[in-house]
Amino acid sequence: MSQARQTLVALVHQVRATPPHKRLELAYQAIPLLSDHQIPVATRVLATARLLQLLPDRPLIVRRLARALNAGLMPSSALDRLRQVQHQLLTHAALDALIEERERQVRLVCPLCRVRLPSIEWVKHLWHQHGLLFSRGRIRRFEREIEEQQHQYLATGHAEVLDRLALMIGRVGLRRWITKGSPTPDELARLLAQATEDGKGLCPGCLTELPVAVPQVPEPLVLARGRLSGEGYLIEEERGGWFRRVSVRAAGEYLHRGPRTLSPRGSAALVSLVVFFLAILMPTWWLSFCCVALALVVFGLAEWFVTSDHPDDRVIDLAWSELVSGLRERSEATRWLLRLCRASLGHGDPRCRGNLLREIRHRAGRRATKDENELQLLAAASVLQIVDERQYGRDVVPGIALLAARGFRGELPASFSEYVVAVYLSADQSLGERARLRVLLNAAAFEAGFVPQDLLNLWAGAPALGQCMAFEPPHQLALLFGLWQAREQRAWQTIAPAQTVFELAATAPHKAAQLLARLPDLLLVHVPPAKIEQLVGPLYICGRGIVIGDRCVADPQTRLALIEDDTVLLLGRHSLKLPGQLPVEYLQVIRGFLQYRSQKLVGGLDGYFATGSARQAQRLLRPFAQTCPTCGVILTVRSGVFGRKLEFSSSLAWDSGSSPSEEKGQGNDQGQENHKSD
Repeated sequence: MSQARQTLVALVHQVRATPPHKRLELAYQAIPLLSDHQIPVATRVLATARLLQLLPDRPLIVRRLARALNAGLMPSSALDRLRQVQHQLLTHAALDALIEERERQVRLVCPLCRVRLPSIEWVKHLWHQHGLLFSRGRIRRFEREIEEQQHQYLATGHAEVLDRLALMIGRVGLRRWITKGSPTPDELARLLAQATEDGKGLCPGCLTELPVAVPQVPEPLVLARGRLSGEGYLIEEERGGWFRRVSVRAAGEYLHRGPRTLSPRGSAALVSLVVFFLAILMPTWWLSFCCVALALVVFGLAEWFVTSDHPDDRVIDLAWSELVSGLRERSEATRWLLRLCRASLGHGDPRCRGNLLREIRHRAGRRATKDENELQLLAAASVLQIVDERQYGRDVVPGIALLAARGFRGELPASFSEYVVAVYLSADQSLGERARLRVLLNAAAFEAGFVPQDLLNLWAGAPALGQCMAFEPPHQLALLFGLWQAREQRAWQTIAPAQTVFELAATAPHKAAQLLARLPDLLLVHVPPAKIEQLVGPLYICGRGIVIGDRCVADPQTRLALIEDDTVLLLGRHSLKLPGQLPVEYLQVIRGFLQYRSQKLVGGLDGYFATGSARQAQRLLRPFAQTCPTCGVILTVRSGVFGRKLEFSSSLAWDSGSSPSEEKGQGNDQGQENHKSD
């Protein structure tokens, strides 16, 4: 480091350590060093920025330091150097004003038409009049700059270069350039992240961003600590001291304000006060002391018990009693009613809203086929009505499955099933209930005539149905479909009687929930005679194999044997200790179910993913399907993932002769980049 540079750096550190009222005189000693060309420009720029940061924000100080830093430079170069200093500072009003003044004074000559303009106007003139770009101190064609940026990204792979490309050519141009080559996983992940931010998906062929065809169900109203808010309404429980009251406000004005009642603390104080008065009447001091202590204990217990009530339930009931009556027939209140139904799941008194719910369902049912918002309201109100009937002992899961089946059967658009499941998933359910609903929903889809391929296409555009119905691993869906096809013939009865998972989920809610939570791939359940059941328990035929006790085997040729006086069952390399002697004949039952699973269920996997009726698929997928505006492919897509291309086994496909998005209406925003379907 040169002597002059060391002196400048030391001087800046000395200014930093000096009290503020003495810094200015010391900083002016750095002016000759700032104009010393032997010191690197970067060091002088950084030193100037640090001095401006330490000194008062005054125009005179800025001008003196700027004059020294820019000594011997042309006006345009001096302006560039001031901008370098500006980039080192978070904010500096005097420096910003000086740069704006210099920008108005400095005029640059256009190399083509020789017109003289201020620097900012000069850059705009180059672009708008001649299509030229001023970049990194050079004038160049826009296409040339793009080519250099593309070559630089291919050579380095830096994300910053890709960001500059996205700013220059836009997302559509960036996707087109990426699809010309072989996109890397990082590039695809970046495009998916951008699509997720926009709430869109990607076409797998051309990487065009596509909107989701079916809108998401609005979130519930915000409910927390006795306060329900949303869509301009506020229902809350006002607490103050010993009293509380509930109120309803819209646009800041009170629509309802209930009477003042005792708060939990007031109720506790009232109870303990009675005990305290008894302490005063006691004849001896120790009895009075015991009563006072008892009063404190009563106060604490009473406050705890009264506080354990549910203010959220009270504001939900107030919303239904005070607002819904006047809003249920208004079309502009559809969104608020829908969000209220979602917020009411598991809250409030179902008896207070039963009649209102039926009226809302009736009103939404009349308009559901014409208005998607009313269809969502119908789904939310129907789900809430079913969940409310839980208090009367109703099994909720089959009710939700039957409700969603209306969309599968064509009574309502298939998007109704998506809305029903999306609303129900926001309620609290156990793992077993979720597993039961998955089985019953797939059964309803199979009964409506759909095959696994149709469901896979559906789940690509219906996130709630995919979350609730999909299996992991996916081939379990094919095994379940094969069992559905064989449920009438019941060929396994030649081996031993068994109950299908469909029957179990529909007729034995508690047992099915426990089993499916433990064995999500369950297909058949064989319950042997009582004596054998006490030894080995039921036999579970699952997607991964046959489960006996806590052992699982899948190979139909596996070794089955009994040893140690028929008290130890050998299952291949597994052994199961039994509490008694197992009849040898039961080994044939185990072998028979192993062979049935291998030959009939697993053996038929190849045919299970064949396409079904094109007309059925069209009816199911019509609300979710759309056409890519760039490559013309019909597909289903959901936010943040690649879409799934739709293929049909016949030329029927979309029998109206037009694509789904054309039937629903198309809208363009920014050319081909944003394509929206209702």
